Parts: sequence; C-alpha cells; structure tokens
Amino acid sequence: MNKKSIIAIVVIILAVAAVAVAVFALQDSSGSDGDGMKEVNATIYIDSLGAEESSTGFGNTIASLLASAFPNRDIKYSSNGSIASVDGVANTDKNTWAIFKWASPDGWEVLSSSANSKIKLPDGVSLALHYAEKTKNDQGKIVYTAPDIDVEYKVYFFLQFKEGYDANDIILNILTEQERKDGFWIEGTGEDVIECLSDAVYTYLLHGDYTDEEKKEILSYDERRESYGWLNKFLGWEDKRISTSGGEFGTWTYWSQYTYDHDAKTLDDASEWNYNQLSIGQYDITEDHYFALILQTTTVETVNIPIPTTPADIPAGL
Repeated sequence: MNKKSIIAIVVIILAVAAVAVAVFALQDSSGSDGDGMKEVNATIYIDSLGAEESSTGFGNTIASLLASAFPNRDIKYSSNGSIASVDGVANTDKNTWAIFKWASPDGWEVLSSSANSKIKLPDGVSLALHYAEKTKNDQGKIVYTAPDIDVEYKVYFFLQFKEGYDANDIILNILTEQERKDGFWIEGTGEDVIECLSDAVYTYLLHGDYTDEEKKEILSYDERRESYGWLNKFLGWEDKRISTSGGEFGTWTYWSQYTYDHDAKTLDDASEWNYNQLSIGQYDITEDHYFALILQTTTVETVNIPIPTTPADIPAGL
C-alpha cells in the first residue's frame, strides 16, 4: 500500500468520525554483526514465585541477554532452546518459564524464539522471564499468563497550532498565541504512547482545577483496540471538514500526527518525520519515542508539511 493510500484511509476514518513522552538515544550499528540482529540494551525482569527482580542486559539472543543481566542465576535450557529451569525451579505440566516482551498497546507478549537464536529487538526494550501458568483459550490453544509487572517509558511530543486557529477560553488560559504559533515540546511517561501524551498534557498544561468536561476539551481519545488513541478532541479542537473541494476527500482541519523514524541515524534530520499510519496509541512505545501533533488544514495531497523541529531541539532538562 502506498503512502497516499494509507493517508486516504486515515482521512476516510476522519470523515466517518466527523459525521458519526529519559530520551532514548539512537544506537549506532557497532553492535551489529551484519544480519540486522544488532545487540541491544534491555531491561529484564525475573518474576517467579512472588519475587521480582530486574537488571539490564546486553545481547541479541535471549540467552546472551539473560546471562548479561543475571550472571549469578542458574538458568538451564532444553535442547530445543526453551528455558528448562531457573535456580532449580523446573517447568511442570501447569507452569513453564517463558520470555515476554513489552509491546504497547497490548502489553506483555510471549517471545517464541529459541534462546540461542538471534532476534531483532529495539534498544531499550523491556523483557520479562516469567514462570507462567499454562491455560487453554476458547479455541483450545495453549496460552501463558502474562507477568503482573508495570513498565514505564518516556515519550516526547511537539505540539503546534500551525495556522493560528482561534482557541476556546480553556486553551486561551493555558497557551499564548505565540506559544500556539511557534509550537513547543512536552514529555510524558507511561506504559503506552497515549498514556504518555495524557501525562504530558496534564503535567505541563493543566495548572489548576478543571471539571471533567473541561478535561475532555483538553484530551479525549478512543479506547477501542482498533482505534486506540484516536483523538476525539485535543486542546479544544475536534476534526472538522472545511470543504468538499481541495482533494479527493476534501479539506480538513485536524491534528495531523507524525512519528520520527526510530531507525533514523540522527535526531537532527527533519526529513525523518513520517505521517502516522495508525492512531497514536497504537504505536509501540518500545520503538517510537518522538511524535509531532500539528493542528492544520490540509488535504490528502498536502498533508506532508515540513515539521519545524527535530528531537535534537528538545530542551535540556525537559
């Protein structure tokens, strides 16, 4: 699917809706062995028998990551590369050792790779070695209970009212016209990207008491999985179709969203911004840490406007 088709789909969804946040430093390729499976840093949790421990590992296989993070733990493997026991606690008919990867918005997901097989992981990923209970779902497939471990990432957002739209009273009390016009960075923490955006908005923009209705003017988003994080209203604005002309799907004023390419070699290249293909909450927080939200009027053909900043411009100490 080409980019215009993807953007067209996004605008179609907009039409239907209208009528119905530590900076993760980019790693160089010095740890790569040429096959794309570079060695990465990972935060790894061991969750067993009511005890939880965490450490940082480095590697590109499950075995190397675990050995790096927990050199004093006795981890044994089966001939097929699965984990057989940890500190003498072996697999049983009801429980088994499994490696989980945090991937928002769905949470902990089982990694099925053999412990000695090279795997592709984002730098800074969160993994969990969990003594999981084995159960069967409605289709008879064996599933593993996920660990009850909370993770937290930091995500950065650049916000800009590109064309100086009139703001409502709530926004006028929060941001000056110049701030809206120039744009600014904020950061938030959480388990997924929309949770980080909420944290950033409430931390940096909401200073005072607000009613629930006023808070919805500031940020209201879809919580359904298929459109998780779709902005129903943000900073006093909801999607509006301005005209049926000006492109195949007409002209819209809405919060265009962009993600800085997580494979970029530098944080200072404005060409690495890409128009979002998903609602913001569906991006994997372990990979994507920089977003731009631009309130602008555009058509499908003109949506890729230059972003006036890069992650390199994030203020120190933010």
